[in-house]
Amino acid sequence: MANPGIGRHLGGGGEGRGRGGGGGGGGERGGGGGGGGGGGGGGGGGGGGGGGGRGGGGRRRRRRRRRRRRRRRRRRRRRRGGGEGGGGGEGEEEEEEEEEEEEEEEEEEEEEEEEEEEEEEEEEEEEEEEEEEEEEEEEEEEEEEEEEEEEEEEEEEEEEEEEEEEEEEEEEEEEEEEEEEEEEEEEEEEEEEEEEEEEEEEEEEKKSRCAKRSS
Repeated sequence: MANPGIGRHLGGGGEGRGRGGGGGGGGERGGGGGGGGGGGGGGGGGGGGGGGGRGGGGRRRRRRRRRRRRRRRRRRRRRRGGGEGGGGGEGEEEEEEEEEEEEEEEEEEEEEEEEEEEEEEEEEEEEEEEEEEEEEEEEEEEEEEEEEEEEEEEEEEEEEEEEEEEEEEEEEEEEEEEEEEEEEEEEEEEEEEEEEEEEEEEEEEKKSRCAKRSS
């Protein structure tokens, strides 16, 4: 092999050569991207590189990422392995151009993956912020409910105090009425006594007059 990093694969009609792609760039949270695929040949394509490190996300994000990577690897393998084996007279320049095009495509795909990962991280951050906001709203609602319950309890206590005061006032009014009735009864008794005394005095005067006349 003239150049390092160029794989060889014996195709049906001759030799096919393909260059391995570069490793993917590291994300903000996750590890570095996967290594490039092996050299593609005329008959069958080289294997894809290893996956990158996992970022600090949830299961759904990792599953989506794995699915996308699988789909991209399949597409690369189809592009690399789908072609016919290069003939003996195929020029070195054409092979190099094809290799460069493949490298460019892989770099573009890696950039797209990085952009998608960044978008996913942003979405996750937004979701976390939304969840925090929802939690804060729930806490505020709970505090409001507690305040309302306290206000209701205070109102009930005030109503009970007002009822007690009204009952006390009614009792006082009843006592005053009873006292007034007792005073009226006493006054009536005194009037009756005075009347009796007056009647007795009148009778005594009558008796004394009669006695004087008879004498």
